[in-house]
Amino acid sequence: MTTDATSAAGDAPGTVTAAGDTAAGAAVVDGEADVGEPGVQEFDGEPVDLGEDAPASTYYPNAAEWVERWLLPHYKRDPASHRWDPRWWEYTEVVARLEALWRAWEYLRTDGMTGPALFFRDFLDPTMRELTAADGPFWDVSDIHDRTLPQVWPHEPPPAGLFDDAPDEQ
Repeated sequence: MTTDATSAAGDAPGTVTAAGDTAAGAAVVDGEADVGEPGVQEFDGEPVDLGEDAPASTYYPNAAEWVERWLLPHYKRDPASHRWDPRWWEYTEVVARLEALWRAWEYLRTDGMTGPALFFRDFLDPTMRELTAADGPFWDVSDIHDRTLPQVWPHEPPPAGLFDDAPDEQ
């Protein structure tokens, strides 16, 4: 999860932003992210030790890697009733939703016994229902209906640089 000291809308400090412009645990000073020590975050100019709540490093470097290596192998549906486009990264809504889904997965994967169940119930299932619905962002994709369900939904790697890698935290 990423935090931003002040969002573009001028929200209160510590607001979670959809853009994820700063590294997790980073303080923002004069518009610049200051990562500092892992597990330490500034609040009103004073360092605060987050202890065990400090953000963990990510398993996948970005949403594109997560989609290819985790999501598509784990989420398989009948293409006659679900829509998907191998060039999913060309849809701004899909990119935003899958980026948020990846961040939720990264956060909840370390959440003990119930994290994975919460991820499926609260994040994966509703998001993928929206994305693959007949009236979802892929509503105009029709040629996939003539195919049999592949082992992994077809996909093409996005252009280099489209996704920022998560910062290495040590």
